[in-house]
Amino acid sequence: MALKEEDDSKRALSNTMASALEKARIRRQQEIEALYIKCISEIGPASVRRIADYLGLTTSTVKNRMVRLRKKNLVRDVGTFQRRIYVVSCSLDGM
Repeated sequence: MALKEEDDSKRALSNTMASALEKARIRRQQEIEALYIKCISEIGPASVRRIADYLGLTTSTVKNRMVRLRKKNLVRDVGTFQRRIYVVSCSLDGM
């Protein structure tokens, strides 16, 4: 009986830790999104290369993040097929 209670206690602790890690992951994602939105707000409509140069990141990293932000409707792509230009489509207040 005590062994079962100990297993339940360990399982509850594991679930609590998993929940805390998930919350921390979500919070970090929101911080990153806010950083990108702030960057675009400061420099204006910008290409992936310009954003990457401004943030000191690789273009590959920025491109992947911009795709995610576009899918969440946080930024809009107003460029052409060959050159994507991103603008903010929301405010930081909502984040």
